[in-house]
Amino acid sequence: MKFLNSFILLALLGVLFSCGDDDEMVTEDSFVGQWNLISLDYSGTSTTIDPDGESISIDFDGEAREIMTTVDFNADGTYTSQGSYIIDLTTDFYGYMQTQSVPFEGFVGNGTWELNGNTLTTTDTQSQNSSTIPVNNLTNSSWDTNLTVTQNSMQQGFTIIQEINGNYFFER
Repeated sequence: MKFLNSFILLALLGVLFSCGDDDEMVTEDSFVGQWNLISLDYSGTSTTIDPDGESISIDFDGEAREIMTTVDFNADGTYTSQGSYIIDLTTDFYGYMQTQSVPFEGFVGNGTWELNGNTLTTTDTQSQNSSTIPVNNLTNSSWDTNLTVTQNSMQQGFTIIQEINGNYFFER
């Protein structure tokens, strides 16, 4: 019986102390630093509604390449981002498929940030817009997020509604 208790204790200690880097407790302090955008893809629908109420929808998918984008989260609660990437954007307009490459300069912007659990809140300095971003699979070396954004705008009497679902992956 003594042997069995010793074995159980050793096994329990082995489980408790065998956590790898992926299981490390990540705090706001360990989130501080430079993160590189490694991959970005998204999909969505753009709907245009004319003044008479008629609508046309276009589905789209995009995947980034030539990604040279970083976000720096500073200890003082500020962030800066810079960089560029190209999105290979494929649109589907009632079965007519078209792909084009769209360059993007300037990634997110600059502002303030706060990490509470698995939620990152940012406020852009220029626009004062706040965003709440789910932080998934956070370790000391990587994290990812899935965002859903709806944008509404008016152009020459037409209402444009874009619904976008994006997946972002960051590494140090």
